[in-house]
Amino acid sequence: TIFHAAQIGSHSAVLRHLSADPSAIAALDGSTGLNALMYASAAAHARVSKALLELGAPVTDFTMEGAGSQEVRRMLQAPEYAANRATGRAQKGLLQGPLSILLAPSGRGR
Repeated sequence: TIFHAAQIGSHSAVLRHLSADPSAIAALDGSTGLNALMYASAAAHARVSKALLELGAPVTDFTMEGAGSQEVRRMLQAPEYAANRATGRAQKGLLQGPLSILLAPSGRGR
């Protein structure tokens, strides 16, 4: 699932899930109530967290409080992601950004 991919920090798997189902960006795990960004940020997976933010993943207070590293917490608080924190953004479930660019091989890690 996208939740497992985010939790283990698999950048490519997260992007594959989103490519197949763009609404997954705002989906909640039925067993935990967490979204993919919550899993990635709690596990301090900065690369996955950044990709999810760039694609419009919703940021909640819970996401901010659960960030697993200062790097991820700073990213979640960055001005460029203010829209992610805006009311109603989570309900859109639409990819916000150039998915084709993010899917391009980066030559790094996952």
